Amino acid sequence: MAGFKGITIGFLNIRSLNKKLEEVVHILSEGDLEILCIGETWLNGSVLDHMMAINGYNIHRWDRNSNSGKATGGGLLVYYKNHLNLSVVLDLSMCTRNIETMWVKLSLKQARPQYIGVVYRPPDGDPDTALNILNDQLLTIRNLGNGDQIVIGDINIDWAKKRESKTKKLSDFYKTNGLVNLIKGVTCHHNDSESCLDHISVKS
Repeated sequence: MAGFKGITIGFLNIRSLNKKLEEVVHILSEGDLEILCIGETWLNGSVLDHMMAINGYNIHRWDRNSNSGKATGGGLLVYYKNHLNLSVVLDLSMCTRNIETMWVKLSLKQARPQYIGVVYRPPDGDPDTALNILNDQLLTIRNLGNGDQIVIGDINIDWAKKRESKTKKLSDFYKTNGLVNLIKGVTCHHNDSESCLDHISVKS
C-alpha cells in the first residue's frame, strides 16, 4: 500500500478474484484503501461486474483476451471509492503476450490528474519488450503534458536481485522515466523462497 497525492493505493496479485472475493471484501472493509489494483483476476466475459461488486467501490476491469496467446489467466481490475473520478484510458490499455496494461486517469479537484498504469507481465513474457511498451505508454502520457504517472503491478522482476540483467534494465527504466519504486520488501512467498515482484513506482 502507498499514499500518493493524498490518495491511498494498493495492489494485489490475486490469482482468481472469483475464488478470493471475500478476502478482498475483508481487506477493503478493514482498511482505508481508496484504490485497490488487482492483477491476475482470471475473469472473463461470463463474470459480470455486479458479481464482483463491493459496497462503496466502483470497478474498472481489463480481462485477458486472445491477443495474449493464452485461453485463461491474466486480467486486471481496479476497485475505487465511489467519490473518486476514475476513467479508463482505452488507447493505452492493452493485452499482449508480453504484458497486460490498464491505464486509468484519476481526476482531482484543484490538482493535476494522475495516470495509474496497472500492469502484469507473465513470467514467460519478454521483459525487454514489456518495458519498451511501458516506456512508450509513459512517453505518450508525458506528451499530453497534464498529469503525473504511477506504475503499479506485478512485473515479475525481482527487485531484490540487483545484479540480474533484467533488474538492472528495470532500474534504468525507472530512472529514464523519473520514477522511484516505493516497494522495497518481500511481496511474494513461494515454497521456501521470497521475492519482490510487485512494484509501485511514482514520480521522483
